[in-house]
Amino acid sequence: MAVAEWLFSCLGNGVWYRKSAWYMGLGLGVLSYALLWMNPEPDWFTSNNGSENWGLVWLITPMTLTGLAILGFKSPARTVARPTLNAWLSVVALGFAQSLTLPLPGGRLIGLAVASALMFFNTYYLRHKICAEITVGFGLGFIAVLLWEGVPGLPQLSLQGWFVAGAVCTVVLWLTRKLLSRRENELVAIYAEATDKWAIALCSIELLLLSVHSTLVYQRLAQPGFLYLTSSIIILGAIVYRSWQQPSTWGFYGIGWCLELLIAEILGFGESSIIKIAIANIALGLLTQLLGEWWRSKHRLEQLPNRWHILPLVYGVFGVALRSLTFASWTGLSTLAVAFIAIGVGRRRQRIKTPTLFGTCRDINFSI
Repeated sequence: MAVAEWLFSCLGNGVWYRKSAWYMGLGLGVLSYALLWMNPEPDWFTSNNGSENWGLVWLITPMTLTGLAILGFKSPARTVARPTLNAWLSVVALGFAQSLTLPLPGGRLIGLAVASALMFFNTYYLRHKICAEITVGFGLGFIAVLLWEGVPGLPQLSLQGWFVAGAVCTVVLWLTRKLLSRRENELVAIYAEATDKWAIALCSIELLLLSVHSTLVYQRLAQPGFLYLTSSIIILGAIVYRSWQQPSTWGFYGIGWCLELLIAEILGFGESSIIKIAIANIALGLLTQLLGEWWRSKHRLEQLPNRWHILPLVYGVFGVALRSLTFASWTGLSTLAVAFIAIGVGRRRQRIKTPTLFGTCRDINFSI
């Protein structure tokens, strides 16, 4: 009935008739959603899988709204009112439609596929960044569900496999951004920005989850795995590739974070010892500090960006914090190494006095 009212709003004569039919169709569409929600609602809160695919029927609502929007944008006589509003309502309806289809095995794939296709048309006519981001999101959701339910002929992904899949998706998104950025087109430009944002989001989630896994490994609550190490390497390569195109402070810190995780994953295959991570962090701090000096001399810079000061100190402080409960003959050497990091960073600028003083005090303490 909702679809019939919307069709009448296109074919009927008179502004009042078209508006009345359009509002009537909108009300019936909302009512139909409320009635169909009664079917999948128990499946969201129980372990039962939906046996009826009535939720798929409601996909005709965003389909019709997108069709009305396309007719409105293409019709020179504007026989279809509110094409922009119809397109935005289709976007909203696609979001609500997922609540009806996601609990349904097999139906969730159809729902995400239809949503991705319709959002492509909505984005084409609306030319809005949010629409492009939603389109890419639905596409990624379709890929995730496809991997979750299993690709025919391939085994389902393990937990380690999901880490690799997330890392590969990040690389593909940044490669897609690079290809799209070569073309000068408004629609292509917003898709390039959307893929970049989704890649950053996936990369951040991947780094957080890898950090959690590394923490569990050193607490002996999880086991290291080759695929976790592979994920770290892929993510590191992806961040380096993205930063090489457009250097940024967050990209620099992302590389430093990923190096930390990579070393933690490698050391996790042996005896899981916090001391090893502490030593590795101090070594990374020294290496980063020396690399900063080399970078400044190579490019003949008077002053380095603040990130070259902060990252070595973060490595050093983190290393000291990890070995704070350990006292042995070698701990003085680690303290001296951190002192060298602090002094090296502090001498770069006259304004940076605190790191220098901190490093000197550490050095004196080691000597005593």
